[in-house]
Amino acid sequence: MLEAARTAARVLFFRASREELESLGLRHFAIGMICTWIVGMGRHWDNLRSEPLQYLGTGSVVYVFVLAFLLWAAARPMSRRPWPYGSFLAFVTLTSPPGILYAIPVERITDLPTSQNVNSFFLALVAGWRVSLYFFYVRRLGLMPLFQQATATLLPLLAAICALTILNLDHVVFDLMRGVVDPSPHDKAYDVLFTITMCSFTLLPICVIAYGIALSVALNAQGSAGAEEIPVEMPELSTNPDQPKGINP
Repeated sequence: MLEAARTAARVLFFRASREELESLGLRHFAIGMICTWIVGMGRHWDNLRSEPLQYLGTGSVVYVFVLAFLLWAAARPMSRRPWPYGSFLAFVTLTSPPGILYAIPVERITDLPTSQNVNSFFLALVAGWRVSLYFFYVRRLGLMPLFQQATATLLPLLAAICALTILNLDHVVFDLMRGVVDPSPHDKAYDVLFTITMCSFTLLPICVIAYGIALSVALNAQGSAGAEEIPVEMPELSTNPDQPKGINP
């Protein structure tokens, strides 16, 4: 388990080798799930607007399975080599620790405007860190070119943001209708998320088209590579002068 923890730390800081990424398994998944659960609880422990299940961290635990599947399902058809979901799920759980920044109660040690800015910075930092880790994972394993990697990353992320917004639409409409009654340190982070959501709805159709192009290119490349690997047997010419030239009997 100690070696698995060392590998997890190397993954988190972009130091893992290709062999280590390929060897991610059950122990790494267990470490990642513990981190995901702790971060899930820490994300909401000081937010009075959170639901009871959010306080228990169940949302983050469920979300990591869905996110890993969406990313894997979008990128798997473009992959140059076998890419098991279980190993990738273990990797995704190992990207959870940066979210512990959300557990820092900055609103208790600073004023409201400062805490709003800090929470927004934490949101951008954690999101950028995790997306960068995913790019690092795909590039280190040599799974696909950059364009295909970008489209395979953006499409499930944009789709997930749009889906979560639609599923939570009643709360969003209610909040917009009533306005902000109780200012919160998380309000500015919510504003950032709202802006990202609007951009996601705008970019999603474009990303779908780009993904279709990237998938077509990848499948054509895989088909061409497969055709080149098919052995072609050449007929052997007869060396017997009494027989006509052609295939040996």
